[in-house]
Amino acid sequence: MTKERINEYVLRVSQANTSQLHVILQDIIIERLQESLTIYEDAGREAYAAYMKKTQQFMQELMAGLNIGSAVAKEVLSIYLYVNEKIIASYIQRQPVNTEQLISIMQRLRASFGTVSEQDSEEPIMKNTQQVYAGLTYGKGYLNESCDLSQMPNRGLKA
Repeated sequence: MTKERINEYVLRVSQANTSQLHVILQDIIIERLQESLTIYEDAGREAYAAYMKKTQQFMQELMAGLNIGSAVAKEVLSIYLYVNEKIIASYIQRQPVNTEQLISIMQRLRASFGTVSEQDSEEPIMKNTQQVYAGLTYGKGYLNESCDLSQMPNRGLKA
């Protein structure tokens, strides 16, 4: 994952509510599963195993974020456990195990959670963050995003 993609995810996380965070984690896992196939072919088995271990950590975070109180969440958890099991198998065997199937499963779940998150009007989880404006300036081939730091002189964590 490039630094630019990581920065995009950081921006999304800073502006997200609970359901949007769930979607962001799903996006990260899908992207990592897709990239893992290239890493396996280009960098070898050990680099692939390390990459899958980190992917599995994202999967654990996704499962931890579920509210197990509902019946739907229990069903989703069973799907997540299956995906997690295959990610662990890939890590242990140091080769892809049903990666295309896992991508397909996660993309279908992401579509469902995406629809739910669009309807969620909850406030963002992170408070005291800066507002990001996109499109105020642009250059050839890129879009600049800027922040007005004067609006929030006390942004960030408060001790």
